[in-house]
Amino acid sequence: MYYIYSYLREDLSPYYIGKGKDQRAYSKGRNEVRPPKDKTRVQIIKANLTEQEAFELEKLYIFMFGRIDNGTGILRNKTDGGDGASGRVDSEETRRKRSIALTGRKVSKETGERISKALKAKNIKHSEEYKRQLSEKLKGRKCTEEHIQKVRESKIGFRHTEEAKRKMSESHKGSKHTQEWKDRMAVITKSRAKPHRITFNDGRVIEVKNIQDWGKENGYRSGCLSRVKTGVRKRHKDIIKIEVIS
Repeated sequence: MYYIYSYLREDLSPYYIGKGKDQRAYSKGRNEVRPPKDKTRVQIIKANLTEQEAFELEKLYIFMFGRIDNGTGILRNKTDGGDGASGRVDSEETRRKRSIALTGRKVSKETGERISKALKAKNIKHSEEYKRQLSEKLKGRKCTEEHIQKVRESKIGFRHTEEAKRKMSESHKGSKHTQEWKDRMAVITKSRAKPHRITFNDGRVIEVKNIQDWGKENGYRSGCLSRVKTGVRKRHKDIIKIEVIS
């Protein structure tokens, strides 16, 4: 009898879907996707299947999660599953036909629950230890000017859709800020109204009456200006230092 299995990342999202029997899920060849070192992240999705049932379910899971190599999803699989012979990137027409073929297809309650759990795992919260390790790893890493310029250009003209705005609005309804956060914002707001001295990377120094209004008029983000002023950021665009004038 055969089974369908998946390899999970640390955040529990799947990175590989396979079909096998015996110890296949735990042993891989040199040129194959390797299982995670933590064997608890090798998940047997469904067992006691015939080979044809395993082929069909493998194809269904790969289709649902999509492949990284062809830009359709998150899996490292190189084929669409089934007999393992198809490695091509499907055309839009092929995808359309597959979508039509899968329309109305029902899976068992157990399979549906497993798929739901796997999809929800992508939004799982990382532990504090994981966040700390990631923070340590990223310390000192700097983006090149070329990368910064590409990101800046990619954002030019970007606008959220009305649907996205509606969802963001709904997600913030009912959320309350702590008193500590309110106190901090009050201090920041008051400081913005004071005169500021701004130093640029070319040596220029200017004084402005209201840092927030000046930023809006000249294309600087107020949040980034605040971080430069407090020392959290070393610069924002061509600004390297901001001081409050007493």
